[in-house]
Amino acid sequence: MHTPLERLGIMPMASGNASLLLTERVDWELFPAYAEAILQVLDGEVVDRVDGPDQRVWTVRIGSQVFWLAYEDYPVGVSLDPQNASASALIPGIRQKLLERRAAAATDDR
Repeated sequence: MHTPLERLGIMPMASGNASLLLTERVDWELFPAYAEAILQVLDGEVVDRVDGPDQRVWTVRIGSQVFWLAYEDYPVGVSLDPQNASASALIPGIRQKLLERRAAAATDDR
């Protein structure tokens, strides 16, 4: 699966933590495959899954920290949301790793 990473924008959450918007190009049906692909890149694992009709929120572990990997249908988007300040501190490094992945994929497409 092609793994869209066109956004990779850090957004503030109401909690004060930093959320990472990954893409706006994945729909509800594609989210599971997309989430698994992202977790493979980040060496993460699924802890729990909640799949509703308008959103999907998976609890995931990356390193020793826990995040929500979430799909929302309005506005459409997939984000990685830290569950605490320690997880939030990892967001810039995760973003950098995904930026490198995006650059490598663009080079491969040429």
